Formats: sequence, C-alpha cells, structure tokens
Amino acid sequence: MAGPGVPQQSHLDLGVHDLEAAHRQVLAAGGTLLDATHGDGPHGFRVYADPAGHPFCLVRERPGDDRAHGKSTA
Repeated sequence: MAGPGVPQQSHLDLGVHDLEAAHRQVLAAGGTLLDATHGDGPHGFRVYADPAGHPFCLVRERPGDDRAHGKSTA
C-alpha cells in the first residue's frame, strides 16, 4: 500500500487541454501545487501532490498535437 513512508513507485503526467480548469479541480479534490514555474508555453506543466503526497503533473496539450501522445511527427 502506498503512503508517505513508501518510496515512490511511479509518476503520472496527465494531459489536459485547459490547464487552469484542471488546476482548480486538483485543488478542490485536495491536491497541492508544488511547482508552477513550467506552466507557460504551449506544452507547459505544473507539478502537484495528491493528498497522500504522491507527485503528478498536469501537462497542457494542444488539440491535434501528436507529440503529446508520444507519436512521431517525422
């Protein structure tokens, strides 16, 4: 079982189209903003912790941007 005394097993990057709306939802659900210094730009992201302290990121995706899903554009 995960918890503050258990080492991190994974890290989630969650793609969202509206970073501000997702930010509000995370905070309303009990999440904590850890780092917002990378939020600017078309692929900005913010780092959060869930209520148990596990980190995750919200990553801004642009509609139709295949790079956000790991697809090659070359």
